[in-house]
Amino acid sequence: MSSLLDNYEKQYGALTCEITLNMGRIPKLKSDEKQKVVHETSMLFDETKDLIEQMSLEVQELGPALKDKYAKRVECFLSELEKLKTEFWTSGYALLPRPLTA
Repeated sequence: MSSLLDNYEKQYGALTCEITLNMGRIPKLKSDEKQKVVHETSMLFDETKDLIEQMSLEVQELGPALKDKYAKRVECFLSELEKLKTEFWTSGYALLPRPLTA
């Protein structure tokens, strides 16, 4: 079970690395390409959130010795993801019209 979580952690690292790389590229891109990368990055945020949710479910199945260790990691991952999202939407990386909500 913990090797599955280790794999999830590697996936998380790869996803957040790709998000960070995209955030560095976006300001330098032309409009059409920028829109494409912003959309791609938004999808990466969704994928990363789903992965963290899956990790959280797996942590619930662990014994007490490992549960605490991995639960704290998952909390840190979620916090880090929220910081990245905040930076993405407030720093002008994604200067595109957002859909209106009814």
